[in-house]
Amino acid sequence: MTATPEITTEMLRSIGACAECMTFFEEHFPSARATFRAVAQACVDHGKPAYAVWLAQFCPADVPGATWEARLAVQDSAADRVRLGQECPAGVRGATWEARLAVQRSAYDQAWLGQFCPPSTPGATWAARLAVQRSADDRAWLARGCPVGATWAERLALQPTPYDKACLGVQCPASVRGATWAARLAVQRSADDRAWLGQICPAGVRGATWAARLAVQRSADDRARLGRRCPPGVRGATWEARLALAVTAADRALLGHLCPADVPGATERARAELLGGGA
Repeated sequence: MTATPEITTEMLRSIGACAECMTFFEEHFPSARATFRAVAQACVDHGKPAYAVWLAQFCPADVPGATWEARLAVQDSAADRVRLGQECPAGVRGATWEARLAVQRSAYDQAWLGQFCPPSTPGATWAARLAVQRSADDRAWLARGCPVGATWAERLALQPTPYDKACLGVQCPASVRGATWAARLAVQRSADDRAWLGQICPAGVRGATWAARLAVQRSADDRARLGRRCPPGVRGATWEARLALAVTAADRALLGHLCPADVPGATERARAELLGGGA
């Protein structure tokens, strides 16, 4: 039975295929559709094994036939296998923590995998990730970025310096239990740190409202930066609220360019009016 063709020109563009890769695909598959196996084999047969390596590392998890074993089979070197373990999307059949870990070549590779392995990977628990970190710095990095497992208190205990604790406050994922606005604010070392936290603290953190963020800004410049940098999804951080903080033409032009796309009210027309007014 013929497999459902799932590699398409649209899919390749969506994962960042280069112009040469697109040309190769269009020349060998004029229908603009093919199976993973057919594309990988064509790459190997026609002297482009690097294309097959890249496709296996980055094509979506739901492509039929693109299992962990199939992807691993087209990797061209040990370095390619390391990258596959680190970059392979979540949800690929067979791409467990153990499978990914087995293709890492060094302690550095294993630590990197622990820090950045997709959260939903089977077996990639907090304990498993922590076990492959090599140093206090590695453990601090894991605690600041890993979205699974440990609580705020457990992560804070892994930060070796006040600077690291302040970084944890800014970078810790919003979903971590106990990582509230108050907890994050308490580990900042200075007014500058608190202003920075207000500007870039993740959306979804309990207590990190627009009003709370605004209260820790020290100056008009800080408030304008808050308007540009505050992530979408923060309660009260509307286009109108952000615009009210942009007091100069330069601030308004920067807001038009840099305000996150999905902020309520930040339409193309609203941005264009700012850019025209600041010209």
